Amino acid sequence: MAEKRTGKVLLVGAGPGDPRLITWRGLEALASADAVCYDALVDPTLIATLPPSVERHYVGKRAGGHSMPQDEINALLIRLAREGKVVVRLKGGDPFIFGRGGEEALALREAEVPFEVVPGVTAASAATACAGIPLTHRGASAFALLFTAHETPGKPAGEAEVPHDLLARAGEGTLVGYMGVRRLNELVKSLLDNGMDPSTPAALIERGSTPRQKQVSAALAELPRAAEEEGIQPPALFVAGRVVRLAGVLSWKGAGPLGGRRILVTRPCDVAGEIYDLLAREGAEVVPAPAILTEAREDPEGWAHLREVLPEGGWLIFTSEAGVRFFFARFRRIARDLRALAAMRIAVLGRGTASALAERGLAA
Repeated sequence: MAEKRTGKVLLVGAGPGDPRLITWRGLEALASADAVCYDALVDPTLIATLPPSVERHYVGKRAGGHSMPQDEINALLIRLAREGKVVVRLKGGDPFIFGRGGEEALALREAEVPFEVVPGVTAASAATACAGIPLTHRGASAFALLFTAHETPGKPAGEAEVPHDLLARAGEGTLVGYMGVRRLNELVKSLLDNGMDPSTPAALIERGSTPRQKQVSAALAELPRAAEEEGIQPPALFVAGRVVRLAGVLSWKGAGPLGGRRILVTRPCDVAGEIYDLLAREGAEVVPAPAILTEAREDPEGWAHLREVLPEGGWLIFTSEAGVRFFFARFRRIARDLRALAAMRIAVLGRGTASALAERGLAA
């Protein structure tokens, strides 16, 4: 009896929120997946466009609640891999930057499950860039410090903690705090108590890189009030340093014609990718809501009839892109290549159907 093959886990960074900022290697990983375990901050279009055969496991975490504890996530990854599956653990940002990817990698190594880490674009670089704030800038910031602004209360003695006293003295650099909304008041108070200049330029960037990006800038001491007035909500990034002043000059990300609008796309996900991308480019937040399912219907008699008339010729009429896709997926069962259609006349309904046909080298 053949030994059962162990699969593999790929810890993949999905990027900061905009699905177009996932890496090429990340897309390759998704294309090879048998199962995907994804977080709350992953754009839904990345999940909606997966083939129907791919298992989907939501293991997301939001401020104030987890759908699945971390040890259960680790166990799920191990179980799926031991079933011989290629498993993509899809995380917002980068797996190894406040993504608990290190914990999952250690669990996989201990379980002797092969894994790969696919880095992603993290919010510290993406959200600030989309807000017009360079992390480093000659004459304003020679370094950047990344830290969690949402420390777990009651940490055990000896566990690593954020040294607010050192952060407060980082006057020549840029501070970037992840998950900085819920405990913003405590964070600002701690920095001020440790000697940071109250007039230090600071900002909060909500949902950076996405169509719902929103930001507010103020002096450090005034930031909590400004954030409350602006209604900043998680997830948001805290930034402090002289580079924040550049946002007023370098801000480039406009709302777009569809900015501020959430648009439900009811088209089948496997053919909606182009629409998702078009809407996103115009500034819309895309919500996949497929209300139609297209499936091929086996028709042995119809295919037998086509085989008979191919030499003499006749009409082939395509009424949809799905029809084109299903036809050519099965056409090779009865013919070697497209030359078998030489005697046939072809008609289509709609430009989309014509384009799908043209992609296969045929014109109606």
